[in-house]
Amino acid sequence: MNRRRRQLPRLGLSTQVIIGLVTGILAGLFFGESVAVVEPLGTIFIGLLQMTVIPYIVVSLIAAIGRLRMPQIRLLALKGGGLILVFWGLILAVVALMPLGYPDWVSASFYSSTLLAEPPPTDLLALYIPANPFASLAEGVIPAIVLFSIAMGLATAMLDDKQLVVQSLEQYAHALMLIAQFVARLAPIGVFALTAVAAGTISIEEFGRLQVYIVTYIAMALLLSLWVVPGLVSALTPFGFAETLRSTRDALVTAFATGSLLIVLPLLAESTKDILERAGVDRERASGVVDVITPINFNIPNLGKLIALSFVLFAGWFAGNDIAPGHYPEFLASGLLSFFGEVVIALPFLLDLMQIPADMFNLFVTVDVFTGRFGTLLAGVHTVALSLLVTASVVGILKVRWRRLGLFLGATAVLLSATLMAINLFFTHFVENRYTKDDAVRTMPLMEAPWPSTEVFGRDEADAPPPSTSAGSTLDRIEARQLLRACYVPELLPQSYRGADGTLIGHDIELMHRLAATLGVKLELIAIERTRFIERLDSGWCDLIGTGLTITPERARRASFTTPYVTDGLAFVVPDQQRKLFASVEQLREQPGLRIAVLSGLGLYESHIRRLLPEAEIVRLQRIEDFFAASDQAHALVTLAMIGSSHTLLHPSYSLVVPKPVARIPLAFALARNDTLFKAYLDNWLLLQQQGGALTRLYDYWVLGHGVAESRERWSIARDLLGWID
Repeated sequence: MNRRRRQLPRLGLSTQVIIGLVTGILAGLFFGESVAVVEPLGTIFIGLLQMTVIPYIVVSLIAAIGRLRMPQIRLLALKGGGLILVFWGLILAVVALMPLGYPDWVSASFYSSTLLAEPPPTDLLALYIPANPFASLAEGVIPAIVLFSIAMGLATAMLDDKQLVVQSLEQYAHALMLIAQFVARLAPIGVFALTAVAAGTISIEEFGRLQVYIVTYIAMALLLSLWVVPGLVSALTPFGFAETLRSTRDALVTAFATGSLLIVLPLLAESTKDILERAGVDRERASGVVDVITPINFNIPNLGKLIALSFVLFAGWFAGNDIAPGHYPEFLASGLLSFFGEVVIALPFLLDLMQIPADMFNLFVTVDVFTGRFGTLLAGVHTVALSLLVTASVVGILKVRWRRLGLFLGATAVLLSATLMAINLFFTHFVENRYTKDDAVRTMPLMEAPWPSTEVFGRDEADAPPPSTSAGSTLDRIEARQLLRACYVPELLPQSYRGADGTLIGHDIELMHRLAATLGVKLELIAIERTRFIERLDSGWCDLIGTGLTITPERARRASFTTPYVTDGLAFVVPDQQRKLFASVEQLREQPGLRIAVLSGLGLYESHIRRLLPEAEIVRLQRIEDFFAASDQAHALVTLAMIGSSHTLLHPSYSLVVPKPVARIPLAFALARNDTLFKAYLDNWLLLQQQGGALTRLYDYWVLGHGVAESRERWSIARDLLGWID
């Protein structure tokens, strides 16, 4: 007797992809950075999927439009355009509400040199106008390719004998679909490799720091993907809620796992046609709509793309520069228009527009590896929903049932409010948050071990040994006494200041240690009053001023300066609530009784303010901390951007604003007048430091705050728990 062999049920593609996703995450956590060896598998998979996408867009779009008649095309444009506007209004409303989930945490950000940069112009003409279609195809400029394909489709639709052309293109589209379906079978392997590398190389600390954005983004993306968008389709059409998600799950799971909507567009289109056919819509008629809407929706700001606007609002909250609700219309309108281009171009532009440090974009790049998958899922659901709604509208089965729609919208409003409230309460009451950047600034060690032969003298200059008064150049005196006397301005972050343990630290202090080591002499660091530096140089008390100073015409007449080692811009330090006011010079000029604080002796700064704001009153201060100690004496402090930014870390209720156009200010070390030999030596020494990359490393460490996060290997089970990896 023959026994029947019991066969195990075959797993569907979506199940296999989910298994690949989960095992990839586990492999990344187990092996850590070592799992990067499988990265080529993910790259190969993405490349194989991508090879059919652009050809598919071209042939399917030309064929889909070409088979239509002009009245049908006009109807499709009218109904599709109206529904696109509805979805845009929906996502912009959700983005505007997302900050309600953010807790009331104190925050501030390190300095960003991008605050001084003008945003590059977006060349929409090159992006959308295919002046050379072959170049657009070669470079993968999708918007231009789509516009060219639409134009070709419209031209084909007007041909008298178009049947042969349309049928040939449809056959090519079918062939490309067969290739895409074959490659899709490799998705479990490709997804495993991609997620393993992501889980193994992204630091857990990076996610912990951005947990508010991650949780809020994922919650809203899932709410839109699994409830709002399919629910809207179900409320307006005969297509069932579960049917929409079940029929497209293979393509949606693949899009989620790979983080790419582009590579599953052919699969989404076919799944949408299957839904329509089961609902009784003629497949050929459905294809005429779906094959047009699917690539078009990919190239305009869809829901999955526009939800990234929420990062700008988060970045403002994260940096302590919340965007005021009154500026939401400007932000949302600018965001919608800018997202017609690439997100990587639009977000830095919007960050600059909202006066948020543009290098916050680096955080977006880091976290988008994870959250972007949920955005891709939302984009896929939106693509299917828009195709279903437009097709239903064209064939006459879309119907507004007001009672059902009202219940759906009411339930959505309750779910949205409850989700945001729960997120806010969770982070407010259950997640501990303590502002630590002020402590971090005060506990940064020197990058390298300090020069051992160093003595530091505080404000009481009488305690310092008297300088030698022998003749000759300063360089000769340093070599003769084997001692470099570098004076510094105290409490001038990030250049020269005392750490929490009393150690003298800062960008310029570390440079002085490097200079003494190069000269091979002992080092004395002597605190002086900033306004007395010239007389200290003239008397020989200081060999040089080791804190970089602004070069002004008045100072240049009485002292020598080295080649500038850094160039910064003038900025306002203002209370958080005044940030937007000071971003507009035109608004400031209309403000009566404006008082601007400037450190004494900085005539260059005063001249700039008098040109910029002729009606403003100048308030002279002896120290920067005087501005924060008595903030009612001035509305803003004018200082260098990197100095102001560092001080806002100590006072997070204040923000930095850089007015445009930026006033560029060079910083250099001051020397005694006519000391040409020492100046030549220092100029060449600074040049060597620059060419060797030392100045860049110091700038990144002290000014940009890279020194706060200690570099360490990614935690993994194999290395840190089992000890299998060294």
